[in-house]
Amino acid sequence: MKMQKISSIPFFRRAVVCVFGGIFFGFVCLGLASQGDPTILDFKNPVFWSILFNRFLIGWVLIFAGAFSTHPVLKIRVFPSIRGAIVGVVVSMNMAIGAFLSQKIPTDEQSSVFWMTILAGAIFGLIIDVVASRVGGTGRDIL
Repeated sequence: MKMQKISSIPFFRRAVVCVFGGIFFGFVCLGLASQGDPTILDFKNPVFWSILFNRFLIGWVLIFAGAFSTHPVLKIRVFPSIRGAIVGVVVSMNMAIGAFLSQKIPTDEQSSVFWMTILAGAIFGLIIDVVASRVGGTGRDIL
């Protein structure tokens, strides 16, 4: 049996794009969040790690979500853009709810932070999944 280079394995290529995409968008999100509160960029701040881990988690979940190119129950095609946006929203929900219930944020800004967190998660998930699907494939191609 002939050995393949690891970089030629579709699952590996998808995993690399998803992980590095999640980390990249984690830093983008940190940069955006620090516009309102510069203390977020402190490594000792738990919000720093929460944002970075949440965006990394979007990429991590998208690695495995890419194996589903058709809905298991409805038997319809699942487009990478829709799948990525849904995963981004679902994974971001925890952080958005935490930001909404935070006592440090003024009440009139809580709703705005909640929706911006959800929207950013959807956009980041969409971009990561579309790029990962083009580079590494989707469905049975990555298995």
